[in-house]
Amino acid sequence: MEGQGEIDINQSVSNNATDVQGYIDVDVSSEEEDVVCSQPVVPFVGMEFDSVEEVRRVYNAYAFKMGFSIRVASSTNSTVTKELIRKEFECTHARRPDSEQEDNTSTSMATNDVSKAKASKRKSSTKDVAQAKASKKKSSSTVLTTASKKCSTVKKYDCKAHMAVGLWDGKWRVVVMKVEHTHPLVKQIGRRKQLRSHRRISFVDYELLKTLHHRNISTMQIMAVLSDFHDGIGNLSYNSKDVSNLRSHLRKGVHLRDMEATLEYFPKQQSESPTFFYAVKIDSDNAVRRLFWVDGRTREMYKTFRDCIFFDTTFCVNRYNIPFAPIVGVNNHM
Repeated sequence: MEGQGEIDINQSVSNNATDVQGYIDVDVSSEEEDVVCSQPVVPFVGMEFDSVEEVRRVYNAYAFKMGFSIRVASSTNSTVTKELIRKEFECTHARRPDSEQEDNTSTSMATNDVSKAKASKRKSSTKDVAQAKASKKKSSSTVLTTASKKCSTVKKYDCKAHMAVGLWDGKWRVVVMKVEHTHPLVKQIGRRKQLRSHRRISFVDYELLKTLHHRNISTMQIMAVLSDFHDGIGNLSYNSKDVSNLRSHLRKGVHLRDMEATLEYFPKQQSESPTFFYAVKIDSDNAVRRLFWVDGRTREMYKTFRDCIFFDTTFCVNRYNIPFAPIVGVNNHM
């Protein structure tokens, strides 16, 4: 596992480190200035690979060296065998701009016309001037809000750069390779690491992140710790959103086996504390229907303070659709 080195953000990550998939070996550097990179291996028509994963790894490494990010454009399955027979990867700036992006110029012109009309009306009265200022302020805040929302989106430049492979005699062969881009390529190595297909979490960082996650450390604090280890947040090859997504995967792993973990914990607790008691009722489908537990300290306190006991069944565990009934006693400190 140590030999794999890095975890691809774009692939699924499970709770178990041995189940982490999607590794890509690329150069990693913290330099921010322009650098001269060695010429990457350029895929060509007729080039063959053993698997689709190898195809993506080679094309993504080429994309990293050139300064762009890739994504899956399309996949085609056989109508007979249903197996994958063709896959196409494209630049993330591919496809035509959205209608909203195309209409930005006309919208701006319309806005200017409206502004001119308002400017002419301001001369009529002081009240119109106040209303125009309020409208302008509201319009400015709207523009700022819209701009801030679009900052996280990847702009489309109708880029034609893409690569397609097909399955021929058990080998994946490059059938289409277009290298021309319609947008500037990223020159800085540090900025390339933040492109979507190149963001990754190293295995060492993943282990540290998992440890901090299990200690309920916040994502912001985890990012601070990881940035300290790498001498600055600019040296990280991932961002807080990637860490948050990975933590969601870890929580999902616990969510799917929380009852199993509970049943594993109780015998261990009983071996450490013989006065700990639990009882489980399992139905014919091997599902837990009843679960009761009480620790030794509570059992000892019950011998002295058993005059007043609360038994409340108003709580219900929605996930399992079974009631949760705490038995609460009152001692002389309450």
